[in-house]
Amino acid sequence: MIILVLQGICIVLLVFGVLFSLLELRTRLDRSFLYFGIVIMLLAAFSAIDLWRPHQVWWSSLQHILYFFIVPCIVWYLMILTKSKNILIIKGLLFIGLVFSFLVFGGFMFVQEDGFVGTKALYQVTVAPYIILSILYINYLIVHKLRHLSASERKSLFFHLIGFLLLSICGIMDLLILFRTDLALNLPSYTIFGVIGLSAILSYSFADRLILIINEREKSFAKLQMAYKELEEARSLSELGKSSAIINHEVRNYATVILGFAELLKYNTALNDGLRPIVEKIIMSINRLTEFSNEMLDFSKAKILKEKKPLNICELICHCVHDYFPNRIDSFAFINMDQDTTVYGDRKKLEQVFLNMFRNSFEAQATRVVVKIIDAPFVKLIAIEDDGVGCNFENLKNIFNAFYTSQKKTGTGLGLSIARSIIEGHGGHINVASKNFLPHNEHGLIFSITFPAYQEAEQEIDFKDSSTVLIKKNIDYLEAVVKTFRNVRIMPDIIQDISDFRPEQLSSSNVTIIGNPDTIREINERYSDCCCFSVASSEGNGLYVEGNRDGLYNGVFCEEFVVSHMGLANS
Repeated sequence: MIILVLQGICIVLLVFGVLFSLLELRTRLDRSFLYFGIVIMLLAAFSAIDLWRPHQVWWSSLQHILYFFIVPCIVWYLMILTKSKNILIIKGLLFIGLVFSFLVFGGFMFVQEDGFVGTKALYQVTVAPYIILSILYINYLIVHKLRHLSASERKSLFFHLIGFLLLSICGIMDLLILFRTDLALNLPSYTIFGVIGLSAILSYSFADRLILIINEREKSFAKLQMAYKELEEARSLSELGKSSAIINHEVRNYATVILGFAELLKYNTALNDGLRPIVEKIIMSINRLTEFSNEMLDFSKAKILKEKKPLNICELICHCVHDYFPNRIDSFAFINMDQDTTVYGDRKKLEQVFLNMFRNSFEAQATRVVVKIIDAPFVKLIAIEDDGVGCNFENLKNIFNAFYTSQKKTGTGLGLSIARSIIEGHGGHINVASKNFLPHNEHGLIFSITFPAYQEAEQEIDFKDSSTVLIKKNIDYLEAVVKTFRNVRIMPDIIQDISDFRPEQLSSSNVTIIGNPDTIREINERYSDCCCFSVASSEGNGLYVEGNRDGLYNGVFCEEFVVSHMGLANS
């Protein structure tokens, strides 16, 4: 009865191996699924010989030949899993397997005695030590890599260690039976139980991994749907841009005619005082229509950048303030504006950007606008901070969308859209954060505009910041955090949780750690010398950051924080 049960389990394992292999071949989810399926099928075939054809020399010989090639397959599989491939070792194991296979076929290993399969002296001095050494090496591969992997990878490898230890113990028990027959069970072999245990453990591990991959695919599909939706919106705007020149030409023609007649009526002496206000409203409406037409034209041309020229961005901003806001100069505060910060672009288009930005601040009732330039070796950052009314989370999400405006009476909703299009056309990025979410009752917006730094006119610089560690576990709005880093061309070391720290990182006093408040609290308890910042979301869904020591930055999480407070800005 037990044999029948074991045979059924063996068939199930063989089916499992086939399913995992076919799954990978059809879906291309993860290559390790294919290797796992092959290993399970080979182990099931190895056990099947003991269950269906025990105590026969020919079948025992075939079983051992199978084992000689299972070993390099398992080693190859573990090397793929642990990212430590060594082709020379695999070739060596295959060569040993071939030599042993010839010896087995030549009848130098086994002998049939009284209905049982016995081993010769050559087997005991060559194959038996090889089996023990191969078992030790397989387990060494797993143990050696355990401490160098992330928490999620370590979990999977730990399951492998348990399974292979169980298989190793059972295999060694079968070897001992060669020397002490009193240890034998009334069953074909111990190895069958090791194979069953290993297969069950690894099947659970891979099932868990499969669920994780499916969940990630679902998230990716959701992002793809969102991207497709944005693409459709962009396509609509593209069509609008293509036809805007013709529309604007016609609008201006009719507007010019209407405005001309309205001006004649306004100064006509026969016009009574009751009708004069109506004519003035007509003139005002025509002027607004013309202004809207001009904005539409600017929006359609925003991404057309024919050539880039070196510009002193500090000088450009100062000229924009003096030319367009002469009565509000006292409302501006400039930081680091006395330096020569060069960007490559179109002067007229960039002037339009800052005109729209400053106008937007004053329309939001700002009394003070702070413009700060940060000249870093990898990015040029312009931070524009005002003390206007700010906005809530819903407005913040849509602030750069075309035709979206909180100024229902006067705004067209194109100013910030035009600004974003121009900046992106220059290879830069623009982002916004609201001070309304801070726990200090502040209000206003912080716009961060970044331009790529160049060694030469066409050669951009990227920056790899290995001293900054982002622990992504339980961080709210992780995508917004990563986007902020990406906007300033910084690539932090992103890990899942605190257990994924490398020992050399923990011992370094220069490392900066960013994580959710609970994670940072745990780090402070363990490593008091680390420079840590906790990123949290307020009730309004805005991101703010707090340092773990006095004197560290506390405020809005934005590009200025990333560049200025991690030692990355030029002194």
